[in-house]
Amino acid sequence: MTLHRALEPKKLNAKKITKKIQNFLGIGNQVPDGLVNRTHEYNKFCENAKADYQSIEDLIKYQARLKSAIVKANTETSCEIAEQTMTIIDAINMKNEILASKKLLLDVLKGQYKKVVEDTNRYNDSIETQAFALAEKVAGREDDKKTDSKKFSVIKKDYTENHQAKLVDPLMIEDKIKELENEIDEFESNVGAVLSEVNAVTVIEV
Repeated sequence: MTLHRALEPKKLNAKKITKKIQNFLGIGNQVPDGLVNRTHEYNKFCENAKADYQSIEDLIKYQARLKSAIVKANTETSCEIAEQTMTIIDAINMKNEILASKKLLLDVLKGQYKKVVEDTNRYNDSIETQAFALAEKVAGREDDKKTDSKKFSVIKKDYTENHQAKLVDPLMIEDKIKELENEIDEFESNVGAVLSEVNAVTVIEV
């Protein structure tokens, strides 16, 4: 059967096993000349107990073979998602677990970048204000309030360059953010269809 057709029986078989175990009756009591558990004839009770137990064992063995075949196919069969070649199990792990970590990392990077840029811009705005005030005071002439524009520009530029804050960005965070966004978007938009396609053509033996 194909992987696609095997997944649903695996779920149904698991439910059937649970139900049979919960309803299983393997031991009882019988008073002289009475029914077992007051409901079953002795021979029939014993026959049913053995048959039901055997049925449970068979279902468990089948479930084990089914699960093993699915796992084997998932670990050996490759597929391509967002220009990445990976096994089915790797794609499932990415979808169910790894992607959450990448999304968390993306959120942290975005938050940090936004905060640091805003803090840096706010600080540098204050430096610009200080530089302007200093340059105006030093370059201005007290007698007629006129300002030496060349001297003003030099003072303002020197003060700004010597006091402004600079971003420390060894990872090039903006690039990392774009890479993660593209990776997550590409994977999420393709993983469902790719897994459906590969499950439909991958054959397993149970």
